[in-house]
Amino acid sequence: MTLPERMAKRWRYWALICLVLTSGCSSILPSRENVPKNFYVLEAAAAGKPRFAPQGPSIQVSRIRTAPGYGGTGMMYVEHRHRLDHFLHHRWADTPARMLEPLVIGTLEASGIFSAVVSPDARTRTDLRLDTEFLRLVRRFEGDRSRVDLAIRASVVDTRRASLAPSRVIEITEPVVDPTPYGGVEAANRAVARMLERLQVFLEEQVSRGPR
Repeated sequence: MTLPERMAKRWRYWALICLVLTSGCSSILPSRENVPKNFYVLEAAAAGKPRFAPQGPSIQVSRIRTAPGYGGTGMMYVEHRHRLDHFLHHRWADTPARMLEPLVIGTLEASGIFSAVVSPDARTRTDLRLDTEFLRLVRRFEGDRSRVDLAIRASVVDTRRASLAPSRVIEITEPVVDPTPYGGVEAANRAVARMLERLQVFLEEQVSRGPR
């Protein structure tokens, strides 16, 4: 065997070894899809036992609509203007809008304003309807600090007269104390609690004004 033939054979041998080692390593290392993820929920302190006002109006909470970009379960953050990113290994257990619905219903039931609070899927006719749009829930990074921004738009429809009261945008900003993703979850839940308080105040104002 000539020298060039021996060299070519040796190169084929080492190429085969490298191929085997590479494929073996790739089967050991986890792929991006297999990396474990942490799932979090939006919660609020118990609103209290349901309290109903027999003389108050009944209200239905409609399905919460979602603004573009926020309909998934990704935990969104912003580092650059006009761009949304999400954490790779940290997600919401459900979409924020769906997690907010039972919290809104519980807040209305415990408010003592309404004679009945009806869920989105019920076919019962009510005096009022609460329409809500989930605008954003995002963590904003500014240098070594960050905050959570939460915003919804709420409006009350008088179904008896087919009239719509002016909507209100409720915006909450909550600083993140712990710089980890979990710290952002805690800030988000504090923001949700504050949002529910302001939503109840808005509804109290609408009901106190009476029919239009």
